[in-house]
Amino acid sequence: MMVKRSTKTKRMTKKIWWSLVLGGSASIVFGLFAMFWPDKTLSVLTWVFGIFVIAMGALWAYQGLTHMKTDRLWWLSALFGALAVSVGIYSIASPTIVITLFTVLLTIYIFAQSLLDLVIASYSERSDKWIWVMIGALGIVLGLVIIFNPLSASMAFVWVLGLYALIHGMAAIASAMMAKDQFKK
Repeated sequence: MMVKRSTKTKRMTKKIWWSLVLGGSASIVFGLFAMFWPDKTLSVLTWVFGIFVIAMGALWAYQGLTHMKTDRLWWLSALFGALAVSVGIYSIASPTIVITLFTVLLTIYIFAQSLLDLVIASYSERSDKWIWVMIGALGIVLGLVIIFNPLSASMAFVWVLGLYALIHGMAAIASAMMAKDQFKK
């Protein structure tokens, strides 16, 4: 049974190695931007969130209002749309709250990504297993440190998030290249 999983994993990795390189490259670019311009990164993330929520709310409201005759629950869509637009506007007007919430949500994301990295390490039979264990452990420690004081840690969090993204991106690219090289044999 272990041989089948290993063969399936190798076939899957062979097909998607390039996506690991693309994801790793995007992570490196984000990491560099966040490390060198943490205040701008935080501001951009806050604005992007607010604009996204406003756009989604407007679409929900539009859908609800245009389906008044065909959908009994049209009002629910319109109500959630109006609520989302309000949240988006509030997010842009009160960035401190959004920054705190965003920091907490990103910390949760880091926890999830770190757990995934540890799962990858547990299934890996390659020589890069230690990379995924280190990155997973780093993410969990980072998440624990930041979750206890999100507002005052937000700028430092962006910098550390950038460093984490940079390291994670390099690890993903290295892993993809090692996987690609394994299939040439």
